[in-house]
Amino acid sequence: MLNSKTENLNPSKSWASIPHHVEGVPPIVYFIFILFCLIIGFYIYYLIKKDRKQDYINSRLLKIEAILKSIKKPPHS
Repeated sequence: MLNSKTENLNPSKSWASIPHHVEGVPPIVYFIFILFCLIIGFYIYYLIKKDRKQDYINSRLLKIEAILKSIKKPPHS
């Protein structure tokens, strides 16, 4: 027979079983949640990459503008 100590070690009848299984939630819900998180993650990555590219383009344009300003125009005759 099982005594109370071995019954307490069984996680299916204690508080430890609560995070491992949620009653009534089908696996498709977990799949949709993970897919949603991945889509949000890729969108954030895309925004960061786009912002870095825009900063690079802006810095290049500023350098080109500085070079053009530094070139002296020839005097008019």
